[in-house]
Amino acid sequence: MKKMLILGLVAAIFGLVCAGCGKKEQTEQAASSPAADSSQAAVYACPMHPEVVSAHPGKCNVCGMDLEKRQDLAATMKVAYICPMNDQGGLPDQPGKCPVCGMDLVKSGVVFSHVCPVHPEQTASEAGKCAVCGRTMQADTGFVAM
Repeated sequence: MKKMLILGLVAAIFGLVCAGCGKKEQTEQAASSPAADSSQAAVYACPMHPEVVSAHPGKCNVCGMDLEKRQDLAATMKVAYICPMNDQGGLPDQPGKCPVCGMDLVKSGVVFSHVCPVHPEQTASEAGKCAVCGRTMQADTGFVAM
């Protein structure tokens, strides 16, 4: 009787261990799936300060306005690694060290947009003219903490 109980207990533990391994593989596959890709992430930007961008809704840290969801900016976002202290020039797509200060580079989302130099509320995901004054929009880059 004891042998049957021990065998049953060993079989149950073995079954749980095997089931746990399968869940770990499923979790790893889900994390690396295209749905987890940063291009699917939402981007929120301040209507008056387009350089203020976030991956989450919130308030602009310059003027306090609510950040607005921007699908056009989300489409232009790519993952890059930046130095938290320096503009190291270039936006590497792999982790590493800052060539200026030696700090670890931090994963960030980079959003490319165009902004009117006179009317900062006028933004677009592609180059063009301002709808208010007709001036050429200037390229702008925003960083989204990930």
